[in-house]
Amino acid sequence: MSSRDMSPTRIELVLGCVREFISDFFEQNPLSQLQLVSMRDGLAKIASPLSGNSALHQKGLQDCLSVSGEVSLKNALSVAVSSLRTVPKYGTREVLIIMGSLTSCDPEYLIPTVKQMKSLNIICSIIGLAAEVYLCKRICSKTQGEYRVSKHEAHFRELLMNHIPPPKVFQEKEKSETVVATFVQMGFPVKYLGRSPDNKDLCDLSCPCPRHNTANAPEAAVSFCICPRCSSKQCTLPSSCSVCGLTLVSAYDLAQSYHHLFPVPYFNPCVLEDEGAQQNEEDLILALMDDSTPVAKVPSSTTCYACSETPVASSCPDCCKYFCSDCDSFIHNLLHNCPGCL
Repeated sequence: MSSRDMSPTRIELVLGCVREFISDFFEQNPLSQLQLVSMRDGLAKIASPLSGNSALHQKGLQDCLSVSGEVSLKNALSVAVSSLRTVPKYGTREVLIIMGSLTSCDPEYLIPTVKQMKSLNIICSIIGLAAEVYLCKRICSKTQGEYRVSKHEAHFRELLMNHIPPPKVFQEKEKSETVVATFVQMGFPVKYLGRSPDNKDLCDLSCPCPRHNTANAPEAAVSFCICPRCSSKQCTLPSSCSVCGLTLVSAYDLAQSYHHLFPVPYFNPCVLEDEGAQQNEEDLILALMDDSTPVAKVPSSTTCYACSETPVASSCPDCCKYFCSDCDSFIHNLLHNCPGCL
């Protein structure tokens, strides 16, 4: 990882991209959790525990600065399995490995661990910084993951950021077990400002965080939340109550995760009647790849429902409104809601 084939070095490039990945990951998946594990000297050390605290993971990256010794995929995957096996079935279990080595020094055979990951529906993906390794390719194929090797700095960042959206959930044919819909208890706490003379009772509530400790907290106001079940003080959202274990979220966090559960359907391509095949050629090629995709013919005077511009490129299959290519991209990549369906 100290090689300089990537600027400035491999480890500095990885740490910089991982910092950006953590920030973007929790922005798009605020209810998800991460855990950082560093591989060096044949061991796997947990740099930050499994949690949804972005600041904790950013601090844990400091433990990954030093690189030495051999890499052990066996130990790293064993740590990941022990942490992810308690994740409920309604959540996805993923492992993403950034590997700069071409070898793995393992104390035991690796295949039993891979079979255990497959039985627990853990998806393992690997991004390589050197040449392709057959062992890594085999692990990813067995766990329905993705193995890619970066060509340069920009390509590595692109491969890493592609893992921010949650993966598709596959159900194995040989298993008759299905995931039953389960109600998840969540609490929506109220946010307060501590150290207020008018709220002395709230200031006296205990909190496990050092910055809210009465002896260490500054006189300036600090924000905190009150658990609606046990009335204990919590520092960040989303999190789990340290007293009763209730999952605490805000309405914004729930809305941010909504579009992953119910994504906007792909729009149907359109063809202008006057210009025919010369217009929207790119959409026509995409439609011809799937015979079941309907192609609508619309007058050339049809305007986009969102921006009132012409020409239109697609239509929503639910509300049948027409959109241009720019609005289509904006709806699916950023807005995550069809304006015509609202």
